[in-house]
Amino acid sequence: MILELPKHLEEWVMLQVQTGKYASAKELIQNTLENAKQQQTQAELETMLERGFDDLEQGRTYRFDSLQAFQSAIKARAKTA
Repeated sequence: MILELPKHLEEWVMLQVQTGKYASAKELIQNTLENAKQQQTQAELETMLERGFDDLEQGRTYRFDSLQAFQSAIKARAKTA
């Protein structure tokens, strides 16, 4: 993959490497992308938790008689999602 950056970002990347914050431009970009991915995952988890708490507050809950019944319901829901 070839990545072209605007001049101001390219200069910033090079400055980060020259000052020793990163060993290379590749390392900086990989680190930045991993951080962005983690932030997105965190935001998705927070949204899911908010929905779950909203369901609890609205009384939208389910009772399962066993762990196996719960796991079966989860698997069935995953197939339809």
